[in-house]
Amino acid sequence: MSKTNSHETQYLNHIFVNSAIANIGDGTGLPVAGTEGNFFLRLYESSTAVTDSVIGDETAYTSYVQVTIPRNSSDFNVSGDKVDNVLLIGFPQNTGSSVTIRYWALWKTTGGSTDTDRLFHGQFTADLVVGTNVTPEIAVGQWSITED
Repeated sequence: MSKTNSHETQYLNHIFVNSAIANIGDGTGLPVAGTEGNFFLRLYESSTAVTDSVIGDETAYTSYVQVTIPRNSSDFNVSGDKVDNVLLIGFPQNTGSSVTIRYWALWKTTGGSTDTDRLFHGQFTADLVVGTNVTPEIAVGQWSITED
């Protein structure tokens, strides 16, 4: 079973750019949130696979913190069943030992640690080696989520 293509687009717009979805539930549908809110993007090392049932090992390189991304069309672009980043996503510079980043996860809370707070997760197309004095970045359009 799958969502219709139209609903996939509506769903992604609702979640990522705070757009309403008409005609669901009562007459007003699913309205936009009064405040857009934020997502929190975290990076995970290659030692443990990130899956639906496994949270994984969040990186702990020196100076690392998760990145806050606002829910709006200035930060995300939805096209069909895919959403991608409109702006460069930058993480703090690594001032310690080298690490290898393989996975990412998008969270709805800053301190969430269970799957109920995690919205999406995935693997980068290539490992990212973050050496000393390297600033990890995700270029525009290089991070995407496909809804199906």
